[in-house]
Amino acid sequence: MRSHFLKDLPIAGKEAVLKQIPEFDFYNVRRVIKISWIDRHGGEADCTNINVTFAATYDDEKTRTVLPIQLQCSGVKQLRLADLGTAFWLSEIEIEDIACEQIEDVRYRIKDFGGTSFAALCAGIELAIE
Repeated sequence: MRSHFLKDLPIAGKEAVLKQIPEFDFYNVRRVIKISWIDRHGGEADCTNINVTFAATYDDEKTRTVLPIQLQCSGVKQLRLADLGTAFWLSEIEIEDIACEQIEDVRYRIKDFGGTSFAALCAGIELAIE
């Protein structure tokens, strides 16, 4: 199932985030402030130790909630970034549990359906409020 609502997704850190933002919506993840790529490769074909962390702004205009968040993708198998200029913005992030598709070492697909080409395939996702 694909969703942009955190409450619908089996993601690490979910309970702590929902305590602060009960209606957390990935559509409100806006400006990416920092990207961190950590490669602890065990070999040429081993992607299970690549972690990518995004620090971004959660900006919900309805509730006037603006908070810094961190989204960590572990075991990144594929990452596509939008063309980067002076800023990196996201608009319609959706996450899908694709374990049933049996792609080796992949459980999640993350994609921005709002016009950028951002997408990722990874084994795990963890969300936190900074």
